[in-house]
Amino acid sequence: MNGLLHLLIGAVLFFGGHAVLSAPALRPVLVGRLGQRGFTMLYSTLATIGLVWLIYGFAVAPRQPWWGGSNLAIVPLVLMPPASLLLVGAFTQKNPTAVGQGMDASAADARGIQRITRHPFLWAVVLWAVGHLVVNGNFPALVLFGGMLALALFGTAGIDRRSRERDPVNWTSFAAVTSNIPFAAIVSGRNRLVWSEIGWGRVVAAVALYVALILAHPYVIGVSPLG
Repeated sequence: MNGLLHLLIGAVLFFGGHAVLSAPALRPVLVGRLGQRGFTMLYSTLATIGLVWLIYGFAVAPRQPWWGGSNLAIVPLVLMPPASLLLVGAFTQKNPTAVGQGMDASAADARGIQRITRHPFLWAVVLWAVGHLVVNGNFPALVLFGGMLALALFGTAGIDRRSRERDPVNWTSFAAVTSNIPFAAIVSGRNRLVWSEIGWGRVVAAVALYVALILAHPYVIGVSPLG
């Protein structure tokens, strides 16, 4: 089996699995038959298998450069610091839109990183994917990073829809003072940025994560992000 086929099989399993299992017509049926725990296990298992296969396919697939190169390395270097802060915030503050943290959100939950975006993890993925897609201009990169970009963007809309259906009253109050797109609620005057709720500890953790990613990149990926 050649590398391109591995890449495509991984993409179908990972991205296709997410799309099919998250479909409004199928998800409630599976949850009803398997229970939420069983559905989550099925979802996680398929996602893990697909992701491992996708990464392997990306590593072994042939590459024909279309764009990008080291001259654009500055793009991910600039995008990854805010991505790191969003990622740290997503896992260190209450995040009502995250998997496993429940969807019982109200206006009182719009604090810290949630003032910037109610989907900090997925927007961290968006920034990561955009930066790496710009600098890696080939078909495998388009499949991996382009697919991750689309999955994250559509994921924000899907989570909003399910949250609204689950608890329309609290969700309406939460959505009124937050935004999907980063800083949109702040720019529109529906919220304000309060750095004290994010805290210097999270900023330091994000900087440490950013530095760790740069240092580990040559050993894990085989290429230095510094060019």
